Amino acid sequence: MATEPAEILLGLLLVFFLPGFGAVAATFPEWRYRGRGGWERGLTALTLSVVLSVSLTVLVGYGLLALSPSGFAASWTDPTLETVLALIAALGLGVGAVRGAFSGTPAVRPEPQEPDPFELTRELDRLQRECRKIRRGRPASDASDAPGLRAQLEALESEIHRIEAELEREYVQ
Repeated sequence: MATEPAEILLGLLLVFFLPGFGAVAATFPEWRYRGRGGWERGLTALTLSVVLSVSLTVLVGYGLLALSPSGFAASWTDPTLETVLALIAALGLGVGAVRGAFSGTPAVRPEPQEPDPFELTRELDRLQRECRKIRRGRPASDASDAPGLRAQLEALESEIHRIEAELEREYVQ
């Protein structure tokens, strides 16, 4: 029996791409392949799809071989392997579609509950810059504004010490 080109293409897609792509779409629904960094995500998704598909094919084939006492034949006359791979691909693509992998806008990830780990460091840098500006920018002859600048400088320094102590607590944890 001659094999049709469409059967060959479908078989190659089932073994080398579709189950893995379904798993990638279900796992990473927020990935988009257009715009900035899109080609990197596309290449990553393609690589993951091929590796996952081959791995799933091996695992499903081994499972079918272990479950069937007489073995199985991976052919179009006994399409058990192809059926299981198609079900895995359909399940992955369905979960990906429900999670928004194929919508025009990316899926919104929930904001992390914790603050940005570098937020305190950026705030510390900003406060230290302000302290340096006050120290350098104060005119030596103008003594009328000196108490206000001194109070502002002390407030900035106390805030710097508070942030440094908080950063040290985070590093200890």
